[in-house]
Amino acid sequence: MSERLYRAQILIEQGQRKTLAQIAHREGRSISDVARELIRLGLAARNDTPEMRWRRRDRALQRAAQLRAAILRRRGGLPFDTDASDLIRSMREERVDDIIRGLADDRD
Repeated sequence: MSERLYRAQILIEQGQRKTLAQIAHREGRSISDVARELIRLGLAARNDTPEMRWRRRDRALQRAAQLRAAILRRRGGLPFDTDASDLIRSMREERVDDIIRGLADDRD
């Protein structure tokens, strides 16, 4: 670690400690390392100006437009014409059918 670290004792809530421990375990890191990262991100977010947030959003929208254009090029200019609500409804119906079949199998 290149930056000098300072020991600081802070009090955190039990739920915060549990969440830090879960993140650390899942990512194979120490709780201190996770806490430092979250503090760094939180401080950076507090220092954001509205202009910085707008610029970030603008870059994200530009990237989305680039991805949309790339997808259209791959599809030969044909738009994606599937109705999302129909697709979701169909997926829900399939899931309900799977659940009903599973319940029926459990009775056998």
